Amino acid sequence: ARILPASPAARSTMAAEVAAAAAATLRRWNGVVRPRKVPLPEKPKLTLYEFEASPYCRRVRETINILGLEVLVKPCPRETLRTEGAYSSKSRHKPEVRAAGGKLLFPFLVDHSANVALNESSYIVEHLWKHYGLMMAPSVRPELPLIMHGCEPDPGCRLVRELLCILQIPYHFKPRDLDSPLPHLEDPNTDFKTFGARSAQEYLRDKYQLGPPLPLTAPVPEPNLGDSGRTSPISWFLPR
Repeated sequence: ARILPASPAARSTMAAEVAAAAAATLRRWNGVVRPRKVPLPEKPKLTLYEFEASPYCRRVRETINILGLEVLVKPCPRETLRTEGAYSSKSRHKPEVRAAGGKLLFPFLVDHSANVALNESSYIVEHLWKHYGLMMAPSVRPELPLIMHGCEPDPGCRLVRELLCILQIPYHFKPRDLDSPLPHLEDPNTDFKTFGARSAQEYLRDKYQLGPPLPLTAPVPEPNLGDSGRTSPISWFLPR
């Protein structure tokens, strides 16, 4: 695999862990594994070498969750705190990192599909967002708003709302009890009605989506009609 350059590794500190936790909150990730809004053309083959206590490894794991990616995790716990990169014959996976050309600094990701191997969370996050991140998608504007019957905590309703958001489709929201059959989507433009997240998503993509979504690493639009003087709090998590 092609090894990308990496800067000197920083030590794990309490401040870094607090920052990582704060970033997770700003990213509004609540621990729910979220299926991808739009399927990838080909499922990537990823291997992640990491250890649980590292805030940098956690940053990569959160990115993988947010993007709905599957990954083979190979744990590489420390054997000593006295020096970086030391390991004995008891280590199962660290020899593979060296064989792949990586440094014994974690996280270390091998993207077999892209033939790339990377050390350091910033480079890994940049690679994942660039190749597998999704955002707004071009779509047909409906003449009439759709109708969404749902309940905020229901995960299926959330998936349909996310796709409606990506496609910029307006809709009337009608609250229902959580024990009702949800989600229920109606399209008065076509008289389409359905129950269930999967059928609603399939309909929205087939009827309204015109092309692939923008990557989250897309540049600021030109001309920028918004408030260019404000910085998004999520920018810490995105590649520079």
